[in-house]
Amino acid sequence: MRIATYNTFEGGRAQLGPIRGRDRLLLDVVKGINPDLIAMQELVDWQDHGRERFESFANAAGMAGEIFVGDGFPIGVLTRRPWRIARSRFLRAGFWHGLALVELEDGKGSLIQALAAHLSPLGPRQRHAEVAAALDLIDPAAPAILLGDLNLISHFDHVPVRGLTLPTFVRHAAGGALDQRVSRMIAGAGFIDAYARLHPERGGHTIPTPAAVESPFSPARLDYIHVSPGLAARLSSARIYRRPPAAEASDHFPLVVDLD
Repeated sequence: MRIATYNTFEGGRAQLGPIRGRDRLLLDVVKGINPDLIAMQELVDWQDHGRERFESFANAAGMAGEIFVGDGFPIGVLTRRPWRIARSRFLRAGFWHGLALVELEDGKGSLIQALAAHLSPLGPRQRHAEVAAALDLIDPAAPAILLGDLNLISHFDHVPVRGLTLPTFVRHAAGGALDQRVSRMIAGAGFIDAYARLHPERGGHTIPTPAAVESPFSPARLDYIHVSPGLAARLSSARIYRRPPAAEASDHFPLVVDLD
């Protein structure tokens, strides 16, 4: 099973450097990944006209799914056969962008819960509350995935603070220290950071891409796929997807994880 998360930078409509109209680039990236499950963030305007843009993208990618719209940026969850969304909920209250909870099934008796998140840009206190609410919804003893743009620096990532350029929302309010409490809470709940598990000594960044010439970020890993212990035993690969045209399709690179 191949799992991915991808922040699309306002759904492909916003200009990124010299590039306008990135829908085709985003589609080429997703087709190149060929995921069984992908969570996509910032799908601005994809819900308009009866979800026409979302449905068109899903069909072109050979997938199906749902788009979830709250007060912030929309979140999309797409699956490829035999996986499908059997049930879904979207939580708006208490979440900046919302939280999509989907139950996936493959028609052969396998069930997986997936939480697709885009955490608050406002600060660690807000993200802590969001993650606490999310973790109450799922049991890490069962097959479960928590994935998305979490807007934080993991405690597994040894990022030097000196000279680091990051928006204030990824720092603690006091002292300028990196915001790493929320990732510790996720780990404490029993979920495994798939990329960190397979690359304990190697850093990696999902933002910015070369096209994001005006990005306020130093290279950092803001996008995550966390899995429950049973799924972690099936981890076979985790990588930041950099194949063309990923470097120009968004300001984020996708994160891709494979389970045996």
